[in-house]
Amino acid sequence: MARILGTDYFEQRPEGVWSQEFHEWCDPIARRIYDEERDRERTDPLYLRGGLTDRYPMGHGIRFPDHPTPFKYRVTKMHGNVPPDFVAAQLFSERVKAKIEAIEPGVHQFFPVELELPDGSICSDPYWLCGNMNVLDALILAKSEHMYAKYPNKEKFPNYYRYEYNANGNPVWALNREVIAGKSLWLDYKLSKMFFSQELSKWMDTKGIKGWEESRSATQPITIIEV
Repeated sequence: MARILGTDYFEQRPEGVWSQEFHEWCDPIARRIYDEERDRERTDPLYLRGGLTDRYPMGHGIRFPDHPTPFKYRVTKMHGNVPPDFVAAQLFSERVKAKIEAIEPGVHQFFPVELELPDGSICSDPYWLCGNMNVLDALILAKSEHMYAKYPNKEKFPNYYRYEYNANGNPVWALNREVIAGKSLWLDYKLSKMFFSQELSKWMDTKGIKGWEESRSATQPITIIEV
C-alpha cells in the first residue's frame, strides 16, 4: 500500500537549515506563483491557505524557474559521519531521485543541493531538492472508516471541505487506485499529507533507504487501503 511521509522521524533524521540565499530566492517566487495560479487555475478557494513554504517548500504542484547554481543546505546535527538518503522531507540522494524518475519520467522538478556537514566539509555525494508536481484528491470517503468531511466555512464556501478523523476508532483511508496509478509521490491536499506509492516504498525498504519516516500515531494508527 501507499505510505504517508511522517513528521516524527523516529530514525533521527539530520537537522539543518537552508541558506539565506535559498529563502531569498524561493519565498517570494513561491508567493507570487501561488497567487497567480490560485487566481487563474485553482477552483478550490481553500487550496494552499497559508504556510506555503513552511512545511513543503516545493511540494504543492507549483513549478519553479530553474536556478543557475546548487542550493546550499547546512546540516547542523547528524548521527554518524555519512548523511542518510533523506536529509529532509524532499531533500534526498541521487538513488532516490533516480527511482522517482524511473517511475515518473520528467514529472517532478529536481534542484541540485550542496550539503555542508556539521564539521564544515562539503558532502561529495549529490543531493537533490524535489519539487513535487502531483497534487491529488485521492480519498474515497464512502469506503473509508472514521473519517468525515469538514467544512471550514460552509456558509461562504458550501462546496469545499477537508477530511478529518472522528473519535470513534482508528482511521482507514481508502485511496482511489485509478487516481494514484503510476505516481511515485504526491500531496493529497484534502488530507494535508505527502504520500509515497507502494512501488517507491517497497523499493526504499529493499534498498535500506534511511532518513525518512512513515507517519505513525500511537493513539490513532492509520490503515491505508487501495480500492
